[in-house]
Amino acid sequence: MFKKFLTMTIICAVILSVAIIASADEITWSFNDAKNELTISGTGKMTEAPWNDEIDITEVRTIVIEEGITSICDNAFCIFTELGEIEAYTSLTTVKIPESVTSIGERAFAGAQKLNTVALPSSLKKLGMVAFLSTGITDVTIPATLTQWDKTTFGNCMKLENVTISDGLTIIPEFAFYNCAALKQIILPESIISIGDYAFSYCTGLETMVIPYGVVSIGEYVFEECESLKEFSIPSSIKVLKEFALANSYTEKIYYQGKKEAWDKINKADYLLSENTELVFYNEALDFSMEIEGEQVSFTWNEIPNVLSYGLAIFDGTEYVTGTEINEDFGGGMSFTCLLEDGKYTARLMLLTADFSGTSENIDFYVGDGVPGENYALTTLKGEVIDGKFYAEAEVVERFDRNKMDMFMLAVYKDGVMLDMVYVSGDLVAGNPFKFGGMLDGCEGAELKAFVWDSIEGMKTLSNVATK
Repeated sequence: MFKKFLTMTIICAVILSVAIIASADEITWSFNDAKNELTISGTGKMTEAPWNDEIDITEVRTIVIEEGITSICDNAFCIFTELGEIEAYTSLTTVKIPESVTSIGERAFAGAQKLNTVALPSSLKKLGMVAFLSTGITDVTIPATLTQWDKTTFGNCMKLENVTISDGLTIIPEFAFYNCAALKQIILPESIISIGDYAFSYCTGLETMVIPYGVVSIGEYVFEECESLKEFSIPSSIKVLKEFALANSYTEKIYYQGKKEAWDKINKADYLLSENTELVFYNEALDFSMEIEGEQVSFTWNEIPNVLSYGLAIFDGTEYVTGTEINEDFGGGMSFTCLLEDGKYTARLMLLTADFSGTSENIDFYVGDGVPGENYALTTLKGEVIDGKFYAEAEVVERFDRNKMDMFMLAVYKDGVMLDMVYVSGDLVAGNPFKFGGMLDGCEGAELKAFVWDSIEGMKTLSNVATK
């Protein structure tokens, strides 16, 4: 057994048959030829890797780093040549890293293609660039303690199938999982706010990508050449989309979990999507609609990807009346029928997906004698010239008593500009006609309109009738 010390003050002991005890801040190493096992012992930071010069690194099968070591240095278990080439531990299959390690340096295990098992310590704070480049690991958990996660740490790990990114991490670095062809699913935690350039590009087996609400930035070419990623969704929290951020010629649909108005406000590059990729807005894709037949009200909506459950709620004002929850995946739509008494209601569809929760646009509707979307029926609207003056008159009937004072207005428009108007307030009783009218100027060739005026924002057109 060969042993060697690395200390601040170098102490040499060349007695191979005698055990050597490391003092404070010392690191020792030994290689067991019978087991092909390299052991690193002692306390403190690993600052260099002399074993790489003393043993045949291609024979090492197991690396044991014992408790007390606090960091793994750059090129600890590979040789990085002056020409920029990596000579790897080609027989390495197992690495044991203790909880005392808080930092793993650049290229620490790069090129170890037979290394299939590694457990990162929960105390880890730094993960260096290309630390596990081109290794054979099959699964990995990235701890939430990381404060420095450098780029390309798991690049070209062709056998990597399972990745768990702990909640608490905020950034996926550039090229983090570049060309990890066996990776099929990525579910990002809610703490992630940014995805770096090329983070998942050339992950040809990636089928499911879950980007949570809270992500504000997606870098360049993140999904390039992800052959199996046919569709995925992005949250309405997105503020920045870099050049070709969503580009992937294999993706057929990308769902945006917001409205077009919000999409238009995103700071995004001119070149963003592949030509064959369709951008779909959630509200439009949902297509929440209803049909009324007597007192039977049926609701229908379309399938949305990654939905875990739908919830339909019916409200009378602010009071919940009835509803249902459906924990199924629908293949093109479904309907829910509810029996309601005459009156005015609001329907709202809530959906919960793996990466988003939200609600549809509200639908106001009426059961009984009502017309969906209107609380009033227009019975007359007329205009006539009396003694050289134009007199307009309207009659409305409130369908359901809302116990609320409303404003009613008649106005004449020309080329989209209001010329004159009259208005009146009224406290209607459901079913009773209410007449209002007045003299209007400038009506020649104009358009007469009647409004019910709940508020400035809630003004609703009752009719759109042209008259002289």
